Amino acid sequence: MKHGRHWQLLRFSGAAILMLVLALVLSQLPVGDSYAAETETPAITAEEDPVPEAEEPPVTVDPEDPQDPGEPQDPEEPQDPEEPQDPEEPQDREEPQDPEEPQGPRGLMAEDGALVYYEDDGTRFTGGFKAVETDGKVSYYWFQEDGTAFTGGYLSGTVDGVTRYYWFQEDGTAFTGGYKAFTLNGKRVYFYFQEDGSAFTDGYKSFSQGGKQYYFFFQPDGTAFTGGYKEITIDGKLCYFYFLSNGQGYNTGYKTVMRNGKKYYYFFGSDGRAVTDDIRSVSLGSRTAYFLLQSDGSAFTGGYKAVPKPDGNDYYIS
Repeated sequence: MKHGRHWQLLRFSGAAILMLVLALVLSQLPVGDSYAAETETPAITAEEDPVPEAEEPPVTVDPEDPQDPGEPQDPEEPQDPEEPQDPEEPQDREEPQDPEEPQGPRGLMAEDGALVYYEDDGTRFTGGFKAVETDGKVSYYWFQEDGTAFTGGYLSGTVDGVTRYYWFQEDGTAFTGGYKAFTLNGKRVYFYFQEDGSAFTDGYKSFSQGGKQYYFFFQPDGTAFTGGYKEITIDGKLCYFYFLSNGQGYNTGYKTVMRNGKKYYYFFGSDGRAVTDDIRSVSLGSRTAYFLLQSDGSAFTGGYKAVPKPDGNDYYIS
């Protein structure tokens, strides 16, 4: 409806303007009889409207207001989007390593026909005894002042402040196989080399080799004692041995022993120790002799002696 009213007002205003313009034009024309006769201006009556009244346009009916759809519901509040996780901080990239300088020789190697050993810093080892692992096996060497491995056999040297004794083989490794006999300074000597290559120097030692048991006494210089009769304390008890010229303890029975220019008679058991406080019989040619072995292992030689037997009877020793 509002649009229709506005349209009518516009039309009436336009007619009024047109009448004013026409009146203005007429007022400018020259006034004269001839003109007046020819152009009589008809009188304008109030009844006639020179400008036809504009027909009112049909009233348009506003379309029915659409139904109230009702109070709009508040839209659901959007859920807060998950806060983006902080991206993982990039790991520090390893600084590019400077290209390694070409390394020199390292470890055990042959040089000019000799064995040498280079440390990690590239220097040649000249410090004497050294354990070297190769393919999971440890071997022992002695590197001399010029850095070459010693291969000449017997050698004594200081290791950790202690004098040690070794036998180095032709390949430079220390012998670790136990008993070994060789000539040193023109004399036959006997050693026992342990698993670390060093000679055993702690006195009495029994060991098995080739299926046979042996008994030795090794001196502080590693050599086996070969001087005959020897008293040794073992487990707090004084024991008596006789070591042969090859260093082995005698263990096959009766033996005459010279001590301080005098003869003594002993009976040595299978463990190399002299039997004490017992009577033993010994076949001497066509007869059997009985010996009363005293607390020091030597046989009684003082004449007639009655010795009680377990059955209550006596032995008579003379």
